Amino acid sequence: MTNVGLAIKAAIDRGREHQRLNPRKRIRFMTQWGGTLWERTGVGNFAGGYDSPGLLIHASIADAELEDRNCERMVPWEELDARAGELVDLVDDCVRSSLGLCGPALARTTPSAVMNVGLAIKAAIDRGREHQRLSPRKLFIRFNMQWNGTLARGYDSPGLLIGARIAAHNNTELEAQEGNCDRMVPWEELDTRAGELVALVDECVAAVYAAVKIKAA
Repeated sequence: MTNVGLAIKAAIDRGREHQRLNPRKRIRFMTQWGGTLWERTGVGNFAGGYDSPGLLIHASIADAELEDRNCERMVPWEELDARAGELVDLVDDCVRSSLGLCGPALARTTPSAVMNVGLAIKAAIDRGREHQRLSPRKLFIRFNMQWNGTLARGYDSPGLLIGARIAAHNNTELEAQEGNCDRMVPWEELDTRAGELVALVDECVAAVYAAVKIKAA
């Protein structure tokens, strides 16, 4: 079985290389909660109308008048481990669709083997939804695909970022949540730490409740 963390990292690296060769190209990797094309289902998670939540890969050209759904590829969480070896090819497919021609030939990387990460991510998302249902105030849970360490609060390594936020009533609550309500799992560690993801969601929620001084339901 393919190492999923390294497969995601390889796909992100492929996206970066496409962007280097075409500066107007945008590649996105998003954790899908589910939903419809017209509804968002969580902060930082665009719902593209697919039947199953999962990993969404999207390519577009900056300033294009219309972004075609043909430029997206979805891998449901239940299929992520079995299809991890396809991710680099899916990035290429998205790029070809958005450009209307074959993308540049790039070197392939072959990640090594491990466990079921897709179901672990799905379980963490389900736990986040349950926290949102039980929260006494509006709670946001984020699962972001980090390209680099500078994008989210100075983490040294790109990876899966889990974060929690409460809708702040004032600037004090807003500032109190910054810097300690996120958890990062680098791509290289994702497969070995997949069993921690649900607990990391719990940690983020506990941290944000402590920050704004409210009690969990």
